[in-house]
Amino acid sequence: MNKNIVILSALILAFTTISCKTTEKNYRTAYEVAKTGNDRTMVDASIEKKILEEEKGILTEVAGDSVRVKTEYVTIVDTQQSKDFCGVVVGSFKQIFNARSFRKRLIDKGFNSYVVQDAHQQYYVIIKGFETKELASDFIKNIKKNVQFPLPIEPFILVTPK
Repeated sequence: MNKNIVILSALILAFTTISCKTTEKNYRTAYEVAKTGNDRTMVDASIEKKILEEEKGILTEVAGDSVRVKTEYVTIVDTQQSKDFCGVVVGSFKQIFNARSFRKRLIDKGFNSYVVQDAHQQYYVIIKGFETKELASDFIKNIKKNVQFPLPIEPFILVTPK
């Protein structure tokens, strides 16, 4: 009797391991689904483009110039509360230490800069705040005259929604 139970359990174990194996047919079916684009995890190309534009900042025409403008809610980290509607970002950092060091360098050069943080734990160093995008765009146009040292990123306008 014990011998029959052992043989029966061995057969059950053998069938379950054989039936769970992946086969070439399974791989081919998954490949065909992915190739045709019927997979629900795939993102539409237009949506992907829009997401990337929002992350980088959308190129917008301001006062006759094309300027990158990013609209995002941020919290001010290093300075008193600013009432500025927008600011010119000249540095983007993952660590607050690096953002503060760059801010100190800007302050030493005579700029009233400050640091803000977004929801993704990214720290932006704003060289100067402005009431309008047009004023910020003019500042970016003349930034090479205003700033006599290389900037770590291409300056853009960060707008906080009202």
